[in-house]
Amino acid sequence: MKIPRLAGLWKKRGVPAAPFGGQGFKFYLGVLTLLLTGFIAGFYLFFPASTLQHRLELEIAARTPLDARIEAVSLRFPPGLQAESIRLTGGSPPTELTVNLLKLTPLWRNLIGSNPGLAFHAEVLGGQIDGSLRKNGSVVATLQNLTFSAPVGGALPIRLTGQLGKGEFAGAFPLQTATETRLNLGFDKFELSGLASLGLSSDTLTLGTVSLVGNGRANALKVDRLSASGGALEVTGDGTVMLAEPLDRSRLNLNLVLRPGRQLDKSFADLLELFAQAEPDGSFRLRLTGSFRQVSFQ
Repeated sequence: MKIPRLAGLWKKRGVPAAPFGGQGFKFYLGVLTLLLTGFIAGFYLFFPASTLQHRLELEIAARTPLDARIEAVSLRFPPGLQAESIRLTGGSPPTELTVNLLKLTPLWRNLIGSNPGLAFHAEVLGGQIDGSLRKNGSVVATLQNLTFSAPVGGALPIRLTGQLGKGEFAGAFPLQTATETRLNLGFDKFELSGLASLGLSSDTLTLGTVSLVGNGRANALKVDRLSASGGALEVTGDGTVMLAEPLDRSRLNLNLVLRPGRQLDKSFADLLELFAQAEPDGSFRLRLTGSFRQVSFQ
């Protein structure tokens, strides 16, 4: 008579039976996963969005001269933060700007170090800004396809308009004495409008493609190269800019060489002759000084 083997009901001497039928590790791993999933789900479901939204608005007001109103704040997965419709107002000159979307994620490689930071992505002015911000204030950013229209300053309705096709910035915010600043900006469709207020027959001066390359330390920025080509007036120049707060109090000292093109309006060419004498090659040398609020030519 054969006695059936009772597999799994005996154990070797000195070797304890694995709990839960040999599936102990998988069981505990499953329980841990379930608890972790529940914690994450609860965190996302009961995330205090209104509290964080208010905190972000206060941080922007404390670090910039602008007031912020945020329409919505939510968490992202993998872990991150997303804010929508950020309306920025105030400053000098008066600014009104809407950031359509802002995404923030931790810099995981530096999360535990002495200088952690955030990666950011912002959709604004029809384009986007991507970069990183560290605890010590250092900023690295790339800018693409930002459409802008900004007043030149003074009582006249003269504005600079165009598109920042591509730009790069490395420095600190706020500006710091020990931090170097590097700037490389490339503009397209650059125009100066509102010139009819000066009595000119044409209201717009087209400058075409504009390039600005500079570097410096703290609030002193050296303009290594400034150029404009493809428009009615070709421009080359260099100089310095002393940044200040508020921004319209910043002071500039630029040396410019202007070369009129065939498309330049005659009334504007006549205006240039009031500020400088034409060189033998037909160019004009001007010095641009003063504050952003009130620019003067010499």
